[in-house]
Amino acid sequence: MDGYVKLNITDIDRFCRDVNTFKADINAGEGNRIIDPKSLLSIMTLDLLKKIRVEIITDDEYEIGRFKELLNKYKGE
Repeated sequence: MDGYVKLNITDIDRFCRDVNTFKADINAGEGNRIIDPKSLLSIMTLDLLKKIRVEIITDDEYEIGRFKELLNKYKGE
């Protein structure tokens, strides 16, 4: 499952902490570049002016539900 988030500089730390609560692997990126969003330094290498694609790799319905909540929390406008 995947979706997009919009982060600003004040969201980065909170987003990283939120992503680290997941047991599943999560990828994020822009274009054909993929990073580990559980790493604060990796997130800081992304262009925050663009929406960031985020993907969770799991079949666990509970984790997927939590991931949907995460997407809604950081959906931006």
